Amino acid sequence: MSWLLVTFFALAVANGLIIPSFESMDEPEHFNYMRYLADGHGLPDQRDIATARAYNYYQEGGQPPLYYALGALVLQFVSEDVSDVEALTAPNPLSTCGDLSQPYSKGLYMRNPLREAWPYRGAALGVHLLRLFSAVLGVVTVSGVYLAARSAFPTVRNVGLVAAALVAFNPRFIVHSAAVTNDTLLAALSAWAIYLAVDTLRRGPSWPRSLALGTVIGLAAMTKVSGIFLLPLAGLALLDWAWREKAWARTFRHLVLIGLLSLMIGGWWYVGNMARYGGDPGLVPLVTQQTGLRTEWPVRPPIPEIRKFLHSYWTSANYCELRFGYFPLYGALSAVGIAGLVVGFLKASATARRGAALLLVWIAVVFAAWFRFNSMVFAPNGRYLFQAHAAIAPLLAAGLLALIGHWPAVWRGLVVGLGIAALATPVAILAPLFNPPPAYATDRVVAPNPLEATFGDQVRLLGYDVSAETARAGETIDVTLYLAADKPITESLALGLQLKSAGPRDDTVLVNFRNWPGGGNLPTTAWQPGEAFADRYRLHLPPDVSELQMWELRLMFFEYPRQEGSDDRVPVRVGDVEGGPYAVLGYLRVEPLKLAAVPEAAELHPPPGFGEGHEVTLEAAHVAPSDDGTGLRVTLWWRSHAPLGGDYTVFVHLQDADDTLWATGDDLPRGGAMPTSRWRSGDLIVDKHHVLLPEGLPAGQYHVSVGFYDAGGRLPAWDGNGRPRPEGSVVIGEWDHGGE
Repeated sequence: MSWLLVTFFALAVANGLIIPSFESMDEPEHFNYMRYLADGHGLPDQRDIATARAYNYYQEGGQPPLYYALGALVLQFVSEDVSDVEALTAPNPLSTCGDLSQPYSKGLYMRNPLREAWPYRGAALGVHLLRLFSAVLGVVTVSGVYLAARSAFPTVRNVGLVAAALVAFNPRFIVHSAAVTNDTLLAALSAWAIYLAVDTLRRGPSWPRSLALGTVIGLAAMTKVSGIFLLPLAGLALLDWAWREKAWARTFRHLVLIGLLSLMIGGWWYVGNMARYGGDPGLVPLVTQQTGLRTEWPVRPPIPEIRKFLHSYWTSANYCELRFGYFPLYGALSAVGIAGLVVGFLKASATARRGAALLLVWIAVVFAAWFRFNSMVFAPNGRYLFQAHAAIAPLLAAGLLALIGHWPAVWRGLVVGLGIAALATPVAILAPLFNPPPAYATDRVVAPNPLEATFGDQVRLLGYDVSAETARAGETIDVTLYLAADKPITESLALGLQLKSAGPRDDTVLVNFRNWPGGGNLPTTAWQPGEAFADRYRLHLPPDVSELQMWELRLMFFEYPRQEGSDDRVPVRVGDVEGGPYAVLGYLRVEPLKLAAVPEAAELHPPPGFGEGHEVTLEAAHVAPSDDGTGLRVTLWWRSHAPLGGDYTVFVHLQDADDTLWATGDDLPRGGAMPTSRWRSGDLIVDKHHVLLPEGLPAGQYHVSVGFYDAGGRLPAWDGNGRPRPEGSVVIGEWDHGGE
């Protein structure tokens, strides 16, 4: 068991070191309540909204004070100013909190690596000491779960170890045990209260046990309002024992002891609230006044929220929608445990059944309390179930062992597997989200694509790498930027990556990504002169790309916040060329998931060809007046069979019966967005041209002809029957112009 506790503690500490300061749920508010007490103030007045805002503890000031008083002692131990909370909680305007598609800038607050670096100082030091305290409380919780499982199921071998592993290797609980939150103290006290209640149910009351039980329940009630519900649970355990043993007088004495101790330790706060505020002794109305009450919930199906509630018990946090593991694994584990519990319950002894029933009652009480709270304040958060760890884990462990307990290799493998999954949380999930990229000397940079560019006089691009030159719609591409600073940077600059149409007259943007450098974890103010780092990003291409073309990959930097009336992009110098708003890194060819269908009505039978070896055929063409009546819209569907070996312009000519040229719509394919040098065998290029009609164009019959040319002349053209066309021109349609 000791190895399990040590492993859990190490994991919790590791998670606390990785997650940036104040980036756990409500962590600033919890911390500021402790700071308020550490500064010598008494309990806050929940009606004093101005002070709540000045100290930024908000609704947490209405919580029972035990956890915060203990935290205040920790902050006083720091013996230095911890009031620099605002420096670590500046809002992050580029936060992707809640956006599951983005792994960058997940925090609500701007990263400040200089203030968060070791050795910690100020508020950062206070946060990490309090997180260490939470990790210790997590160890206390796991220990209580172990004892509760052994007491509830004394005949089930190894039930304590498996139950403890289910909690110690619960990814969400590990992360929560690395946060400043009163949930950790409540989980620890609840686990021990449940153990003592189950032990009382099984062995009967004793004065030391009742003394401990009353003390723990009183402390739990001083930690969170829901801790009060442990008192009737203890009463239920005593009444069950009294019913079996017919020892009502003895039971009554123990009930009185437990009740008086609980009231003496925790009751004063509730009585004081009634005297001070009137109404609810738990201050729920005052707390919800600041969080805001729900209005839509009674008419909204609660099932999705219950699912989210259970999901976030194991592997996710509603805060920023962070994922700490794969819920199907833990969901399947829970289902197997429940099935085994049903099987085992039918064979269990009466004592084991009573213990299991008491644990089930506690789970029902905690769930009902959450359900009621969630109906008032949107809170489908599994952390509210941590108070029931010592009931959930023993039941699941007993159920699992009922099925696999006869195979030591299986249940031991399960424990090891849970440990490996828990280890993946800080290593594979949190570290990539919150760790800045490593720095190294600029002379060690070996960029696959060297490119010297300087943004302003601050940021220097040394080179880049792109994972592919071609991608399909819906896929991702990896972009690595090799960045450095030649001197200290005094302002935070955001970087942007764009995929903009390669056509110079087309402003369509396929991807528009903006982020702080280092995945949101290395602001430019933290860059050190002479150091470089590889900044890696994954860009997701939209799935609805319908036509093949090239896209220009641009890099830019932005001033933040934007100055009113000014362009926020930092000018860049690429080589000796100055003044542009961006640097072009290269071009990406993006293919649609499905090749565009050639419209049957526009098909050419048989299609004409172009090039000495018929490298290109014209599969279809369509000519129609433009919407404003000033010209013609000509759409061409080119099919590539082999490379043309250069960049050609498409000519689109309007001619009369005598082949007199009246108007043209010459342009590069797709306006330059799909040059012929990028065409590959099998490509279908949808190419649109506009032919502007001259004023006074005489009425009559006209035809539209097309072809290719470059500086060396026109490509040879062939009609559908393989006969050469004069001057490389193919007629694609007729047009009857009626005149003015």
